[in-house]
Amino acid sequence: ANSRLDLAIRGSNVGIWEIDMPDGDYCKGRVYYLNVWEQLGYDAKYSTDHATWRALWHPDDQQSVERAIRACLNGETKEFQAEYRVRHRDGSYRWMLSRGAAVRDATGRPVRFVGSRFDITDRKRVEEALRESEQRFRDTFENAAVGMAHVDMDGRFLRVNETLCQIVGYTRGELLCTTFQELTYLDDLAADLEQFTSLLRGDVPSYSTEKRYVRK
Repeated sequence: ANSRLDLAIRGSNVGIWEIDMPDGDYCKGRVYYLNVWEQLGYDAKYSTDHATWRALWHPDDQQSVERAIRACLNGETKEFQAEYRVRHRDGSYRWMLSRGAAVRDATGRPVRFVGSRFDITDRKRVEEALRESEQRFRDTFENAAVGMAHVDMDGRFLRVNETLCQIVGYTRGELLCTTFQELTYLDDLAADLEQFTSLLRGDVPSYSTEKRYVRK
């Protein structure tokens, strides 16, 4: 059963770690690994010490990971969880999600620290690409030479850019408390709402119209 479990873990994206620390100090404990070094491009190594492993952590992440470990072992948190970067054999850094829990003796002192680790580099890359895409959108939205807005299904403004504020003479805060219907010239409102309703029903993918706005 242990052999099958070992094989299953080695064929997955999961690494298993365990720190044996009979004196309660994880920094002096012996660390045992399964499929952890392999995630970083190394041959299998079953044990090491904490200092050797910590040296592979990204310098910007070391303190936050140590704080999370101590919080768990001191009983401040029920479980350990941290996202941090670890240096691969090729010199690049891989993002890891590590979770763990402490095993305590009869006095409550932690004597073992056991957990798992997942490579989440691909997820982090997707998140970063999404953040960059959102930033480009925000830059385009805010700096556009035309008035732009997001509205809900009732026509209430959810987001407006500065150009639209200048066009209608309202501040951003004032626009977010109103609807496009309230700013539309009354004689143009019925035709505008007819097209807006058709859009919401899915009758048309988009629409274009010429209408008048009432400035503040």
